[in-house]
Amino acid sequence: MPRRTAILLVGRVASAGTTLLVLAVVGQLRGDAELGAVAVGLAIGAIAAALSDLGAISLLVREAAQRPDRAGPLLLGLAVFRLPVLILALLAAWGVAVATDARLAGTISLVAAGIVLQSFAELPRAVFMARQRFTISAAHFVIENLAWLGVVAGLLVLRPDLSMTIVFAAGLAVVTLSILAGFALVVWVGRIALSLPTAGELRALATHAPPFAAFAVLGVAYTRVDTVIIGLVLPGGLAAAGSYFAATRLIAAFEYVPEAASRGAFPEIARRFIQAPAEVAPLLGGVARGLLLVGGAVPAAMLVSGDALLQHLFGTPAASAWVLGPLSIVVPIRYLGHLYGIALTSANSQGRRVAASSIALIVVLAVNVLGIPPFGLAAPVVSALIAATLVGSMYAIFVRRLFGSIGLNPRLLLAVALASGGSAVIGFVVRVAAPGPFDVVLGALAAIACYVGLIVIGPGRPMVVGLLGRAVRS
Repeated sequence: MPRRTAILLVGRVASAGTTLLVLAVVGQLRGDAELGAVAVGLAIGAIAAALSDLGAISLLVREAAQRPDRAGPLLLGLAVFRLPVLILALLAAWGVAVATDARLAGTISLVAAGIVLQSFAELPRAVFMARQRFTISAAHFVIENLAWLGVVAGLLVLRPDLSMTIVFAAGLAVVTLSILAGFALVVWVGRIALSLPTAGELRALATHAPPFAAFAVLGVAYTRVDTVIIGLVLPGGLAAAGSYFAATRLIAAFEYVPEAASRGAFPEIARRFIQAPAEVAPLLGGVARGLLLVGGAVPAAMLVSGDALLQHLFGTPAASAWVLGPLSIVVPIRYLGHLYGIALTSANSQGRRVAASSIALIVVLAVNVLGIPPFGLAAPVVSALIAATLVGSMYAIFVRRLFGSIGLNPRLLLAVALASGGSAVIGFVVRVAAPGPFDVVLGALAAIACYVGLIVIGPGRPMVVGLLGRAVRS
């Protein structure tokens, strides 16, 4: 694993871990309704954050990587531009929170506000990303998340008498301090002077911004809106929304691997696209093969143990704990989607990401609005599977048209699918046959071991041999 990927992965794992821990603490100590309130708040916050971001983070990484001497003006210009939009996004989040559950609107809106401000804190980190100073970016992100976890979880555990609004207001204060610290790091550690951009730079940003803004909203909306619809439409919706959102967050935790790998490759892909376009496809191919082989292990394990994992971590009832297994099926496709999406952004093809996300959002809205009342949680599961497959397939077509073949053999895709499905079957057999309280653990371990064995002796053998060879030579 490249050093930059490992550094970013640490940051993303910290983010996933803190969110999951807070969800677990709320679920165990405060019950289904308040877990649902936090879950809906996180979902609304992700959409509101995308609305307030308008693609500024990705745009800043690309532009600052291509023009490092103008990082300061670009950062300040985008920050000033985002402030009024951020206020509007917070007001919109409050309105949705009231419509979802007026009694818990305070909790929902404060959770959402924390996510919105955390998105704003990504701006100074984007400057370090553009300069490939990943350690600083990841360290700031980790400290921010750990501080938020310490305050929120600490208050939940130590002061059970406190209202949830006070708890998440304290968390909001932590994120606000993190924003100030991020800009201080840019000036004092990055040695970057903050100044207003020129009129020409503002016009250039305004020209490039629309596809980034559209994707920022659509890309998050089609993966988060299902939780909001569950809370609005389904009877007893908050509890069901909490269970479903917990499952999606567990899936998202596994997806920090491709996100870190893709974000780590982002500046290099952007540079190669300008300076050496022919070198982009080999870079994408190597990363894609590794992501595919790793991603196949997730459904192998989650199909066996997903229901038990949700029940033990979040107190999810068995009637809704089943969703995690089916949601994990498209993880390998989403792994590739992360990489392909970054490649499209690097190649100034953000509009193609907008097209794919628009179609996915239409599908998700239609399936959920029509399907949730008669079919319950089955509808959002189906919509998530269809949307991920659509987006991954369209991205793959776009990438091939832009860069040519990246060398990802279709037989490798089939081999990973067969290995993952076969390993899940073996894991189920072990889970059923194993006695005692460790049946789920043994089943999951058997599935993972089987998958790794099949991959090492099959499609992953060349990569494993190559890694071993490099290790021996070093």
